Parts: sequence; structure tokens; C-alpha cells
Amino acid sequence: MKLKAEWNVISRSLARGRTEDALELLSRVPELISVDRPRTVLWIAAQHGNAEVVRVALESGADPCRIGWDGCSCSLPEKPIVVAARNAHLDVVKMLRVHHEPLDIHDACALGDRDRVNSLLQADPSQCADVRVADPEGRFALTPLHWAVFCGHREILAMLLEAGADVRPHADQSRTTLMSRLALALCRGYTDMAKVLMDAGDFPDGDREICICYAQAAYGCRQDSIDLLLNHDLDINARRADEEHGAFVHVRHPRFDSWLLLLDNGIELDAQRRNGKTMLHIAAARGLKTFVGVLLERGANHGVRDEQDLTALDYARGRKNQKMYEYLVDHGIES
Repeated sequence: MKLKAEWNVISRSLARGRTEDALELLSRVPELISVDRPRTVLWIAAQHGNAEVVRVALESGADPCRIGWDGCSCSLPEKPIVVAARNAHLDVVKMLRVHHEPLDIHDACALGDRDRVNSLLQADPSQCADVRVADPEGRFALTPLHWAVFCGHREILAMLLEAGADVRPHADQSRTTLMSRLALALCRGYTDMAKVLMDAGDFPDGDREICICYAQAAYGCRQDSIDLLLNHDLDINARRADEEHGAFVHVRHPRFDSWLLLLDNGIELDAQRRNGKTMLHIAAARGLKTFVGVLLERGANHGVRDEQDLTALDYARGRKNQKMYEYLVDHGIES
């Protein structure tokens, strides 16, 4: 427990640029170097471009290839060198690069090394379809295409497709990954890359993937990404197994702009999850006045009852959310 608390302290120190505090703690508790929760000290230092802590961590035996993941819906488990490169910390990339030579196809795609990618593909074109599982749970079976998309390397994406990389659903085991390549491109706001993938045959496979693609397109806050999906006649109200459409995720984990983008494109206001809850139920229970106001203004049905026979007003009352309860009553809602 004490080590966990100290890891949290050093993590905050690195995020806030307090290099001296981080180094002092490392000198007192050197075992922090090997802690992975699910990011190492080296990974976080690389993320924030802290070259001094990266140097000390490497000298202390930190694994430069240890995968880390920040848990964000539009992120992948990645090596410290990749997160440093994505954040343009070139001095840190240079320090870590010596531990990755020669670059394999995955690292070369992630780092945007076109010459290395070209030489590898010329030697063995089949490497364009190499699949590597990036986490022990097997949620991330990743291909070079994932790294090209994730890191925004458009020329490398084109090189991989030209070499024969197949992006169609079920072309390889990577479809089982937590997020498809198409959803990843949409999430990061790379509409042009998403279009390239769709033109090459990468279409959502069923309602679940359609739902995720719309949710991620909204997360990227790009109307052109929403339009790309709509223009392919993909149903914006497609549901996941729990019967929620793409806007539910943005009210459960409040992201107003993303949520509003879906509403502006015609997503159903009164859709119910498998438990009967609507977006209004969730917003009222969480005290999200801005969300509730928009839903009511657009005509959401406040009388919908969930599987427990409760309305949005009941949730505001039951959570003892007096301000939300009063807000609903002031808008004429009494049941």
C-alpha cells in the first residue's frame, strides 16, 4: 500500500514537471522503477518529456520496452518511445531509440520512419499484416496499420496498403482488439485516414461496431467524420448489446460537445438502454443540468420509466440531488 501511494506521488510530480521531487523520491524508493500500474515511471517521464528522469530510470534498470496505457478510449498500449514521439519529445526519443535498434515493423510505423518501413516491406511484404498482442489480456491484437493510424502517419498507411495490408473485417485477428482501426482514426479526428480505410474495405461489422464508430467520431468532434459514416448509410442510432446508442457514452462520461454533435445529427433522444434508462435518466441522476436542459428543450420525454418504474425526476429525488430536483420541477416536471 505504501509503494502504491509513493507511485501516485511520483506520477503527479512528473505530470506537474517537478523533476527534483521525482528524482528525490526515486533515490529513496528505487523499487518504484519496476512498478507498473499500468504505466511505469519511465513511461510517464517519456510522456511528459522529462529527459532527466528518463535517463535516471534507464540507468536504474528500467525496461525501455515496457508497455504502458493511459486507459483513454482513443489510446493504445504503447512503448515509452512511442508516447514520447507522439508528444514530440524528440530528445527523449533519441535517448530511447538506441534500445530499439534495429526497428521492427511496428516500431517503425509508430515512429514514422518511412525509410525503415520501406526497407522492411521490400524485404518481406507480408510484414504489413503482422499481428502482435500488446497486452496480457489479449484485448489489443495490433498490426502495423494500427500504429500508422494511431500516430497519424498517412504516407506509411498508404505504403502498408500498397504492400497488401487487408483492412476488411476479420481479415486478421486484430478485429478482436478493443478498438478497430476505423474507430481509432475517427476518435483521433483523422477523417481523411478513416476515408482511406473505408475505401479499402474497412466497414463496421454489425450494429455494435457502427455504434462505437459514431461514438468515437463524436469524441473526435469532427462533423466531417459523422458525415463520412452517414454518407455510407450507417445508422446513427445503431445499438450495442446493452441497447445504448453512441450518445449514451458521452452523457455517462460527460463530454458535452461530443454528445451535442450526435444530437445535432439526429440521434434518438428517448432511446432506452436494456435497463430502461434514457439519457435523461442518466443526466438527471448525475446532476448534469446542461445536458438535462438541452434534452428538455429538444423535446425529450421526461415521463419514460425504467425497469424499476422510475422517471428522471425520481432519480433526482432519490439521489438527494436537490438542485436537479428543483430544476426539473421549475420546468414543470412533476412525475
